[in-house]
Amino acid sequence: METDCCPLFDATRWNEQVFTWENKKFIRATIPQILHYPLPGIIRRIMRKMWKQATEAGAQPEREDFLMLAYDRSHWKCELYMPVKDTVPGADNVLLSGRYFTKVFDGPFSLVPKFTNDMDILLANREMLAKRYFFYSASCPLCARKVATDKIVAFAEI
Repeated sequence: METDCCPLFDATRWNEQVFTWENKKFIRATIPQILHYPLPGIIRRIMRKMWKQATEAGAQPEREDFLMLAYDRSHWKCELYMPVKDTVPGADNVLLSGRYFTKVFDGPFSLVPKFTNDMDILLANREMLAKRYFFYSASCPLCARKVATDKIVAFAEI
């Protein structure tokens, strides 16, 4: 089912895959959160700002390549990463390099602690260890309601 704004999610592209990134370009923004729960209005505002910056620079990702990775730095701070095609003036441009094992989970973002635990077990069974986790919610809340599912992709840096 097509959604209004989010790309159609293909779980096979992300489920139990290993991606190797070498200086993959992203822009980063930091948002406040309360006990690991980002404030919804702030997320929306920051995502729009990041998209606008990338679009004005002609560096926005193709629709099917869009990701918004969340990295939980602390109880009070989260970082959002959006891939871009080129450097974006005025944005916090960062490069990510490394190997990332991914797994698709079904459930709301509030289940990330459970997904992290499940990933730790899966990785241990494969003799891997996560250095850190990024999470990608495959649909915005409006599109998730439309398709009646919440898909979360865990990216474990291994």
